[in-house]
Amino acid sequence: MESYLRGESSRSRGLIWHWLGSGKTYTMFFIANYFLDRYYRDRPVIFFIVDRKDLEEQHERMLTAVLEDKFRNLFKKIESVEELHKVIRVIKESERSDSIIAYGVYLTTIQKFRRGALKEDVFKRGLIVLLKTLGEEYLEFLKTEDPLEYDKHKKKLESLSDEKERIVYLMRLGSVRRRNILLLIDEAHRTQYGILAAMRKLAFPNAIVFGFTGTPIFKHERNTFVEFSYPDELYLHVYFIRDSIRDGFTLPLTYQAVTEGDVGVQGLRIRLTEDEIRGFIKEYLEARSQGVDPVGLLDSLATKTYRYINRIRTILMNPRRIDKIAEYIVSRLEADLEAYKAVSLVFPFKALVVAVNRIACVRYKRALERYLVARYGEEAKDWVEIVMTYGHNDPKEIDDYRVELIRRFGVGDTREINKEIQRRFLEEENPKILVVTDMLLTGFDAPMLKVMYLDKPLFEHRLLQAIARVNRPFKDKNFGLIVDFIGLLEHISKTMALYNLLAEEAEDIREDIKANLMTNLDSKFSEFESLFRDVKERLRRLRLRGEDVSIDLDILKQQLAKKDFDEEDFKNRIQIIATYLVPSHDIRLIKDREVTKDAIDRLKRETLTVRRLINDMRRLIRLFWSIGAHPKRVLYVEDIQTLTFVYKSILKYIRREQITLGEDFWNKLNMLIYDRTIVDILKRVAETRLDVEVLDKLLVQETSKRTMQKLVIDYYFYLRTVLFRRPTDPLYKRILRHLEELRVRWLMRVIDLRTFLMELRELIKQKEEYDKRVQNKTPTDRIVESIRAYVAYEVVGEKDLKLELKEFKEKLSNLLERKKLKIIKPSDKSELSAALLTDLLLELGERVDPRSLKDVASELVEEFVSEEIEKLVIAKWR
Repeated sequence: MESYLRGESSRSRGLIWHWLGSGKTYTMFFIANYFLDRYYRDRPVIFFIVDRKDLEEQHERMLTAVLEDKFRNLFKKIESVEELHKVIRVIKESERSDSIIAYGVYLTTIQKFRRGALKEDVFKRGLIVLLKTLGEEYLEFLKTEDPLEYDKHKKKLESLSDEKERIVYLMRLGSVRRRNILLLIDEAHRTQYGILAAMRKLAFPNAIVFGFTGTPIFKHERNTFVEFSYPDELYLHVYFIRDSIRDGFTLPLTYQAVTEGDVGVQGLRIRLTEDEIRGFIKEYLEARSQGVDPVGLLDSLATKTYRYINRIRTILMNPRRIDKIAEYIVSRLEADLEAYKAVSLVFPFKALVVAVNRIACVRYKRALERYLVARYGEEAKDWVEIVMTYGHNDPKEIDDYRVELIRRFGVGDTREINKEIQRRFLEEENPKILVVTDMLLTGFDAPMLKVMYLDKPLFEHRLLQAIARVNRPFKDKNFGLIVDFIGLLEHISKTMALYNLLAEEAEDIREDIKANLMTNLDSKFSEFESLFRDVKERLRRLRLRGEDVSIDLDILKQQLAKKDFDEEDFKNRIQIIATYLVPSHDIRLIKDREVTKDAIDRLKRETLTVRRLINDMRRLIRLFWSIGAHPKRVLYVEDIQTLTFVYKSILKYIRREQITLGEDFWNKLNMLIYDRTIVDILKRVAETRLDVEVLDKLLVQETSKRTMQKLVIDYYFYLRTVLFRRPTDPLYKRILRHLEELRVRWLMRVIDLRTFLMELRELIKQKEEYDKRVQNKTPTDRIVESIRAYVAYEVVGEKDLKLELKEFKEKLSNLLERKKLKIIKPSDKSELSAALLTDLLLELGERVDPRSLKDVASELVEEFVSEEIEKLVIAKWR
């Protein structure tokens, strides 16, 4: 942009090729905002150009949410053709008059760049008339301001004998000549090859133009690179499938090709043959070369011209075939959408059925509804809806459905009904399934959409656009699934060859598509099997602290099934594993002479082993949910139930850690084991309450190592959980620090269980005594008492130390009594710190180095007192 505007380069356009769902809209805004800010003094003009109403609405929502003042004040959506003409006129007039200010940020559709209708040899209501008129006005301006330039243009016009050439010449005179105009064109592969694009170029011949697309087209008659690129620079930037998946902006796509055997039918065609697919592709290309929409042919009456298209339409519309596929979809829906039982059956994801045409949409809707109601009851009638267009001369089957739809929604406008269905799909629980044929296959952004059941032959960029509907990231969504009923996706490499993705110099991106666009469901299952074997073996061989803490999933599975389960032995193993999942304490702070380098290294190795194992267990459980309805999945149900039992048992011990599993994940874990007796066992795992008397008895009695270890670890985790409930309390933090030191010293075998137990008992007593000291006190007294206890235990080391902290208490009390206290200011913190330091210096005398007390006072006020005051203020103003 900069070299072009400085006149150093003639290159004014470029293609930005970013994969679908990777954030093209935000990239467009970034470029626009940079351009506006960089050239603000030169009064720049920016146009966001889209080609559909829904895209315009999407861009408007995003752009109106921008808070940057310059951008927000200048942004405006162009509502009509007339309004666009007014904007162009003002920009043109500003070129010859400094008194006319023309700058802004506009959102418009490419359809507003219409050329106008030709009636009685005269163009009306379009850009041709506007630009021609502006050209004539410009000549009149030159006539008085620059006669020599006027004469040159006048002679040129008179030399043109063809009226069309004269009009073109006048239009060029009337076009906007400014360079500081930026056009950002979304979905650049779609509507940038015809009259509308030509009119856009005529209106702004010198503008900077960036085209954005996820699927460029490379055909002779429609070539995105020709429109937006240069021969030696096919794109300014490419961010394709591999990049987008790597960075987490989109998910991998997995597909499964369904066969007649999968659906379970005899004597009924489900898939298309190789010959039919080849014939379809050939006729598709022929139709398009003749200016016919090949996909539209599938929704029209049969014609003799297209043999294969007619045959495919007949096969895919067969009511019996649709009925069997609908039954099959319903049978696998729970698995595909990863449903789980909470209070009721919950579907965290949604699905899209792509039918061959609108009649097939109606047939799918009715068949799906019938099987859903049979399986789930009357409430399932709301689970499926159609989004499609309706016409005045529709076949009776479609028209009957339209009448039924209008009656059901109470709205006469089917376009409004379509919008409402989409809104419910995005925002509400139902519908869970949308049936479409053409609508929503491009530009529909629904992150919860995980599965596409594809029963329509799509081709080239339309295929990529459609299947990318399921690639958006969403909570607990590992990949998008394409279930292919016609066999077209198995020919993805052939489609890519016809698509001609890039010239030879970009062969790596062609390979990128083949490698990253699709992952076969069988290969995904193979990944699951491989990981399961690995995790199973690592669990079977696990040793920690020199002890055997292995868990044999096969034996455990049998024990659980026979209800012959050694609960104590299992819990003992789980406890030790769980102790390695606590965030590591800084080992360097432990002063024991027995802490050797070998002990430290061993602890690090064992901790890494456990963490990797737990992470892979979690990944394995997620993979199990993600492989959907793969036939072999049923063989692993009990194995995953057993693994889930082990995994959740471990997590129960560390439930207070920052483990961002989410409610859905926990519900799925529960669903895996709800039908098994091990639920009761799982509930008993990690059930502990603090009882110092029990610990005292352990210390004086002969107790087995196994029993002592169970209680010590139980108490360790329970105390840790309780301490985390008050994370800013200074004494709780001190106890927690010592507790973590105990854990690390025990794991490194520096102390034995009895020493661990004795010191753990002392920490529990400290906590209980402290809780009694602060119980039932006013906020001021509680904060002061907390500081007294911390200084006594941590700073001085005398738990019976008596401190007044008179000045600090008075400052704190006065602050809390302020009627309009809404926030604690830095000056308040400084005064509290100074008061606390004064009290500590006065009362501790020579017991503590005065220089260290300043840090103590500051840290207590910053990390504890301020937090407590903020909580009180929030509670007060609520």
